[in-house]
Amino acid sequence: MANSNKQGFVKLYRSTIVEDLIKRNPNAFTLLTIIALRARRSEDDPNPHNLKLNQGLIGDYYNYGMSERQYRTSKTTIEATGIATFKATNKGTIATLCNTDIYDINVIKNDEQNDGQSASKSTGIATTNKKLLKKYKEAFKESNISFDFFWNLYDKKNDRKKSEKKWLSLSDKERQEIINFIPLYKAYQPDPKYRKNPVTFFNNRTWEDEFVKDQINSKRKNGKQDEGNQRNDPGNDPYDWDALAYGESLERK
Repeated sequence: MANSNKQGFVKLYRSTIVEDLIKRNPNAFTLLTIIALRARRSEDDPNPHNLKLNQGLIGDYYNYGMSERQYRTSKTTIEATGIATFKATNKGTIATLCNTDIYDINVIKNDEQNDGQSASKSTGIATTNKKLLKKYKEAFKESNISFDFFWNLYDKKNDRKKSEKKWLSLSDKERQEIINFIPLYKAYQPDPKYRKNPVTFFNNRTWEDEFVKDQINSKRKNGKQDEGNQRNDPGNDPYDWDALAYGESLERK
């Protein structure tokens, strides 16, 4: 029997979400298209990797013109919207399409071969456009400060994927408070291995922790400075520490 995965059609629904996705993150749209084309659409398809319907193997990002970083960012974007999920395995990364609001790959189960019913009626995984639009807006809400800026400033690079999701879920005000707090926190705990992991930092809202703030202020007042602290040479210090203690601007005026 011919490989039905190479036959049939893939529906791309007209949507402002699609146009916006192409504009904001064309790599994410490309990756989503690859997933739709590769996803298993029939139970009669050859299935050497034991994939379920709506699943496909990805990971060869270089074949569709992406760097590894662009590939990771695209996966984070797609997963944040709820369009697809990803699972790393020893076979490769398994991508699972979770709804048919952008791409309908025309899945056919054995009991539907004769009447041609669409997967959108049979798989039970489709969500409403309204729900997708809400997730999409949350995933793409404009950020006043990029995640990369936080990532490099905090300088404890653990679990980037979850950390980026947490960062994007914050308000502009919270992100600014964190950026103002980090130099103080780093002065208090200059060794990255003793700082909280970024996800823990976000979950505990450490930048609001009064105990941590008291410890930092106490250390400042007592003049305890750790090795490598930039404040040893005030002339070279770009930060106004007294202003930072009150949550004001990061840069020395």
